[in-house]
Amino acid sequence: MIGFGWASAGQIAEAIRRREISAFEALDGQLDRIAQRDPGLWSVVTLDADGARRRTEAADKALAAGEVWGRLHGVGVTVEDLPGGDA
Repeated sequence: MIGFGWASAGQIAEAIRRREISAFEALDGQLDRIAQRDPGLWSVVTLDADGARRRTEAADKALAAGEVWGRLHGVGVTVEDLPGGDA
């Protein structure tokens, strides 16, 4: 896998499915990157790290049981929130 900071969601998902990394490890990498790069940018306004950790633990357990939730199983995402609901 290429360096985590430059990996696509598909590459991260593939590494998780191959068990090269866990979903939890991928999340830690994403959270570290946010902590390093976001101060001063304020691009991530609301961060639910605890909820994300719970969900990645569930994703890792599901994968260990042979369950795959979809093509991006275990990959963290961000959601853009536009003020006023305008798109």
